[in-house]
Amino acid sequence: MRYLITLLLAVFLSSGPRAFTQDTLRIGQFYAKKMGGKAILRGIVSNPETGEPLVGASLMIREIEVGTTTGEDGSYGLILPLGLHKLQATYLGLEPITKYIEIYDDGVVDFGLSKQAYSLREVVVQASIDDKNTRNTSAGVTQLQVKEIRALPSFLGEVDIVKSLLMLPGVSSVGEGASGFNVRGGRIDQNLVQLNGGALFNASHVQGFFSAFNPDVIDQFTLYKGHVPAQFGGRASSVLDILVRDGNFEEYEVKGGIGLVASRIAVEGPIIQDKTSFLFGGRASYSDWLLGLVREPNVRNSSAGFNDINLILSHRLNLNHRVSISYYGSSDRFRYAQDFGFEYGSQLFSARWNGILSNQLSTSSSLTAGDYRSASFLPEGQQAFTLDNGIQYYQFKQNFFYVPDPHTINFGIEANVNQMKPDALNPRGEASIVLSKLVERDQSRDMALYFNDEIQLSDRFSINAGLRYSLFQQTGADQIFIYADAQLREVQEITDTLRYRNGEVIQSYGGLEPRIGLRLGLDKHNAGAIKMSYNRARQYIHLISNSTAPTPVDIWQVSNPYLPPQIADNFSLGYFRNFNQNVFESYIEFYYKRINNLVDYQDFPELLLNEHIETDLVSGLGRAYGMEIYFRRKAGRWTGWISYAYSRSEIRIPLAASKTPINQGNWYPTSYDQPHAVNLIAKRQLGKRSFLSFNFTYRTGRPITGLISTYVQNRSAIPHFSERNQYRIPDYWRLDASLLIAGREWPGKKYKWDLSLSVYNIFGRENAFSVFYERPEGILVPKAFQLSILGAAFPSATYNFSF
Repeated sequence: MRYLITLLLAVFLSSGPRAFTQDTLRIGQFYAKKMGGKAILRGIVSNPETGEPLVGASLMIREIEVGTTTGEDGSYGLILPLGLHKLQATYLGLEPITKYIEIYDDGVVDFGLSKQAYSLREVVVQASIDDKNTRNTSAGVTQLQVKEIRALPSFLGEVDIVKSLLMLPGVSSVGEGASGFNVRGGRIDQNLVQLNGGALFNASHVQGFFSAFNPDVIDQFTLYKGHVPAQFGGRASSVLDILVRDGNFEEYEVKGGIGLVASRIAVEGPIIQDKTSFLFGGRASYSDWLLGLVREPNVRNSSAGFNDINLILSHRLNLNHRVSISYYGSSDRFRYAQDFGFEYGSQLFSARWNGILSNQLSTSSSLTAGDYRSASFLPEGQQAFTLDNGIQYYQFKQNFFYVPDPHTINFGIEANVNQMKPDALNPRGEASIVLSKLVERDQSRDMALYFNDEIQLSDRFSINAGLRYSLFQQTGADQIFIYADAQLREVQEITDTLRYRNGEVIQSYGGLEPRIGLRLGLDKHNAGAIKMSYNRARQYIHLISNSTAPTPVDIWQVSNPYLPPQIADNFSLGYFRNFNQNVFESYIEFYYKRINNLVDYQDFPELLLNEHIETDLVSGLGRAYGMEIYFRRKAGRWTGWISYAYSRSEIRIPLAASKTPINQGNWYPTSYDQPHAVNLIAKRQLGKRSFLSFNFTYRTGRPITGLISTYVQNRSAIPHFSERNQYRIPDYWRLDASLLIAGREWPGKKYKWDLSLSVYNIFGRENAFSVFYERPEGILVPKAFQLSILGAAFPSATYNFSF
């Protein structure tokens, strides 16, 4: 790693040829290249003096011998291979223009040609063509830019990527204050969350109230919840791929926001003009003053906060090659009075080289190191303690992107090394009498080879087929306990202990993961399409938690002889349709998911500091199925969408796999099963930049295991609980509103500002997060109580600026 950093720093300080100019225009991002291997560039060539379109103007890229002329309305269209191109626009008697265009997605660029030597600066009207949702082969894929989610009302004024996903059909959460999200009936650990290609194991701040991503440095994010291309793997449900943008190569920019509980800033600009750039982003919270206003003493004496930073250095070696170094770091603290607390954080370092080797072949190499640490603690007293755990990993990925017409091919290799940090219990403070304890956790390594090909057989029919082979190995040093009954596993029935040296293979798993997606266009205008997909995914790492809303200290556990990998088969079928010249888009999609080796727990498990954790784990069968309906208006004074999702998520533990029968071996709902969900987003444009927006969300209450009766024996109350997850908490619904007031733009002034005013949970609804039981003093029979995390309306104000 040290030698790679030294080499990259040397490259940054080199003074190679200046390949890019201020006329370079990028459309899309290299990391999120358009499927299909080619992109459509459209626009209009006109005379800026008269405003008239130029008929017969020539546009030419000589290096690849691609060109065209404008039509009667001055419009042109070019189908270009992805990458950097030198485009020249000419017209008899007018000054020609030459522009460098780096294109990775469909887009629009307008040219102005005149007798003088000046030209109109290009304007990117759109990042993709209007009917991309019906042209794209993959089903269940959503790609958003940060500017699209700024219109959503936010909690305490923070633009939140993860919470924006919860407004999409098929994505849900078990409640406010819960970290993570569930996709199409899957567990939160079945989602691969990537930041610039590196995995994050906790994508939230302050127990899920804020996401871990600074919106001012994010370029775009893509959620794959249906068809997942073969270059992604390791998780059973979905992939959230988040890309951080490069800094500005031409001029310095500053943007940020000041809110009631948190502020943010992003600074970017050139280090070497048009050659080397930087981007720095930071956020910090100061929410303790808000807790101090609460009457409840325990809340008033609590503390919560977070901070995170992003740093990106990018260097253009020449026209076709770029290197970058990025760092992400975050830190969280949470303490509830003197009762308990959490501290956790992530660090992510990555080095990447992107290169265009020819008109048809490009490559990307990345080296990533990640670290997730977490701790729970008891602040004071003789029992004060700190319990630490976490995970470190190292990843190398080499990807090639090859586009021989009509194919778009991704192929490459990926390798990972995972090091689970031990559970470490230590006394906290001098008065503590807690004894130190250390429980080692497992290590592993895995690798994968993948090949993915999208074939455009005609304008109406395309195939996206891929194959991934993954190999996993659990490695030492470690010890494995042998039980008399390998399925039921009782500590008192350990018959032997096997010890393995450092690096020695303990257990291996592997297999093929086929992927295929089909698209059939229903008319020549691509207004409608039918899409089908099938994916197999293998997941070798699991989040071990016995709570409905996982906490930061829940442990990550690699597969071992008693915990085989989860194997998921995902099927989907959808009908996609656009109306009124793509102003409206809609779809209805059905899905079914079957999962083998889904992890659940024995009754009353002990997960932390457990040397025999396999005795409290069971593996069963999982299934999820449902339907999603989505209708969106993209243009006009009123825009937004409405969606409905029907989703079921169930699990079955065979009688032979559990010490005590769980629901008699029958199917039962998972703790995140929420059959009905409705989301409504409405945005009313009030001017060029100002708008009013609302969002309404409703979902079925999640399942719980209820207390159904109590009997008294010898003056002791004996509770009798229902079968697992037999009952449900009350349904959840919430209405939010937001008003963005944009400041006036002054000619020649770069400074822009706006004020975002929002109210979260307008009606102050006390939505139930959970139901728990307590025995009042002097009464033997327990009573049920409802726990609400946010039971009031939360107004917020954020001042945003850029210059």
